Amino acid sequence: MPDFGSLVSIGGTVLIEHLSCLSNISGFGSLEQVNGDLVINDNADLQLVTGLGGLTTAASNVEFLDNAKLGRMLGMTQLTTIAGALRLVNNSILQDVSGLSSLVEVKGDVEIIPDDLPAGLESLVKECAPWEVPDQFHFHCNQSDDRLRTFLVWVASLLAVTSVALSFCEKPWDIDNISQEGGKLVVKTRGRHFLWRRNGASFPVAFHNTGSSLLENESNLHARVCGHSLLEVDVGPLMGGVLEEIGGKDFSGTISVGRLQEFTRIWFLIPLFAWMVLGLLIFVTLGLILRLTVVDLLKICTLTLAAAAVLSLPGRLWMALQRRKEAKARRMKMEKAQILARLENAGWEANARERQEVNKALVDFFGWSEADLEVHWQETLKKQSQEAGVSVAYLLSDEFLELAQTSSGLEDPTFYDLKEAFFYSESPIGQDVECPRDGRKGCALVDVLPRCHRRACTHFLSWTWKYSLSTVRSALKEWLDREGQNPADVFLYMCFFVNNQYRILLEDDPSASDNLEDVFEGNLSRVGKMVALLDTWDDPFYLTRIWTVFEQYTAVKIGIPVEIIMSREATSSLINEIYKGAEGILRVKHSLGHVDSRTATAWNPKDEQKVKALIEATTGFEKVDWKVRHFMVTWVARQVQDLLIQLVKEDQASEVSAYSRAVDYRRCSTDSQMDRGRNSNLQRRSTAVL
Repeated sequence: MPDFGSLVSIGGTVLIEHLSCLSNISGFGSLEQVNGDLVINDNADLQLVTGLGGLTTAASNVEFLDNAKLGRMLGMTQLTTIAGALRLVNNSILQDVSGLSSLVEVKGDVEIIPDDLPAGLESLVKECAPWEVPDQFHFHCNQSDDRLRTFLVWVASLLAVTSVALSFCEKPWDIDNISQEGGKLVVKTRGRHFLWRRNGASFPVAFHNTGSSLLENESNLHARVCGHSLLEVDVGPLMGGVLEEIGGKDFSGTISVGRLQEFTRIWFLIPLFAWMVLGLLIFVTLGLILRLTVVDLLKICTLTLAAAAVLSLPGRLWMALQRRKEAKARRMKMEKAQILARLENAGWEANARERQEVNKALVDFFGWSEADLEVHWQETLKKQSQEAGVSVAYLLSDEFLELAQTSSGLEDPTFYDLKEAFFYSESPIGQDVECPRDGRKGCALVDVLPRCHRRACTHFLSWTWKYSLSTVRSALKEWLDREGQNPADVFLYMCFFVNNQYRILLEDDPSASDNLEDVFEGNLSRVGKMVALLDTWDDPFYLTRIWTVFEQYTAVKIGIPVEIIMSREATSSLINEIYKGAEGILRVKHSLGHVDSRTATAWNPKDEQKVKALIEATTGFEKVDWKVRHFMVTWVARQVQDLLIQLVKEDQASEVSAYSRAVDYRRCSTDSQMDRGRNSNLQRRSTAVL
């Protein structure tokens, strides 16, 4: 065959066919481009193709057809691109096309008949994407809409599950507040924690940034789920120390489950671990449907996990920033609360210097204006006036005793007498003092007391103004001596002192009396403890007054602990009566169990009508009487029991004392005998020496 050595380009088709004597195509060494088809067809003796070595591009089809003896194609070594189709058809013994090893792209179809792929076309093999369908020899990848949808579902499922898993991995939950229930701490989280209740099973938890070293340093804390945002934490013997650390503070910080516990504990209809297993099953199943290799699975899995980590990172970063922002807000809130607590303390103590320092801090750090400071100060004084109680130390003091006796001119005045002396005399106490509650002249007695005797109430005193001063003082002293409390630490909500009597008595202000019933459920609930002062056990005046009966009923109804106190004389009389046995006990029971709220009275008829109307409209007289009667009888039974226990203890103490004296006597006798023996021996030795 001619060499055509100078031929570089052919603008049309190259057709070599039906040449029976042609055994080798070795020419065309300089040919670089064929703009038409290149067809080698039906050359019966063609065995070898070594030419066309300079050809780089075929602009159309390249076809080798029906060359029965063609076995090797070693030419066309520079051919890289075929713009049309590649057809190797009916070349029966063709096994080697290594000359086409540089071929990297066939833009048209590839047809090879028979189906056996000859060596040398490996460079044409393509790696198809999971959503693409390869042709017979993997030379072309065709996109499939069904496979694309399947792949997207597959990746999305894995991505979603993995992202959620990474988002919740070692997730801490912000603590909203913490409280005590029995021997456990109940932690309330901000929002739902999505932890699985699972039959009350416990799991390890850890606290962070709480300000409690005991909680943060303890590594063996366990909790159980008791609500969508509640966790019950067992702190064991640490409870006392923890409560001391967090007492009176706004609790903050975070709580997290133990390492890897979130995968079995976090719950979205099923546990997070189950979601991950489900996602893995979907991943494998769809991988099998897509006919992916293990390498492809691992590759896509790695990429998906990386994408999930990247996608979860903004969420985790946002949560971290939100947590830091909330922590800063809580810290500012706590600092503000501490500063305001200092301001409140300055109000209790009338400390002008402390108030000035606090005002400066509020202006500098929180941007308060002078108007804000003044409004808050007035609200603080009003609140303290309404919540202040009188110190028992003041009631027991010589100062108050002298004031009461001097003002009333009586040795042992009742509080009705003191009412006249304090509020109706020529120099009423507090008449010219501005009341912090309404800004008008005339204030409650508690507002003119020395600051050390005026603090937030610790006990609500249920009593009547008919009591004498000595009765009240004796009962209070007897009570505190028995309880071992310091009178300076006990502050009573005592209506004579805490109510503004200038509005109630002198002005007969209806608004001052309209809300007196709120004292029971409002102030009584706020104070939390009630002390009922009885004048005597024998037909006590206390049980004939509608106010005291209703106070007693309300305390029992809302579960406020009530302690009954009496003067020393009344207490001694009660004990003597109980000593009489069944007859005395029944008499005490009958006397203290006689309650009739329907016939009970009040000093002010309007108050009597109001309280009785309130009883009739709510519970009824019978229920009030029964509850108060039941409480009083129960108290009598408790007094009898306490007296019996005291007698038993006294008997045991006397027996122990007698036994101790007997033992001491025997020991002294033995010691005397030993001393006499030692003295006799010493005397004999001395005589021997002399």
